[in-house]
Amino acid sequence: MTQLLRPNPSDFQRCVRFLCGMIESIAMRAGLSDVDCRDLQWSLAAMPPAVRDRVRLMLIGIEIQTEHAEPVLAFATRYLLILAQDIWDATPQPTMSAPGPLQPKRTIN
Repeated sequence: MTQLLRPNPSDFQRCVRFLCGMIESIAMRAGLSDVDCRDLQWSLAAMPPAVRDRVRLMLIGIEIQTEHAEPVLAFATRYLLILAQDIWDATPQPTMSAPGPLQPKRTIN
């Protein structure tokens, strides 16, 4: 039987702050500027696809590891995964265009 979790608001906020710190750390290591990391929404929106994938995988891993031992942290992780996906869907990254045809090197005779 699944039990409905109603986390204590202060515990939930503590977990979200903890996870936001981890997300910001990933963003900073990936080269996002302080301006891009001024808040969670800006950080998530400014992330290139590879960093988005890294954050998504980190959050999924935390959710799996904490589901039974730390249900409030798992709940906060699911919340941030949904929030991140909503932001990423609203701010898609441009796809890289394929490079043009290779030009043969010119040799001087």
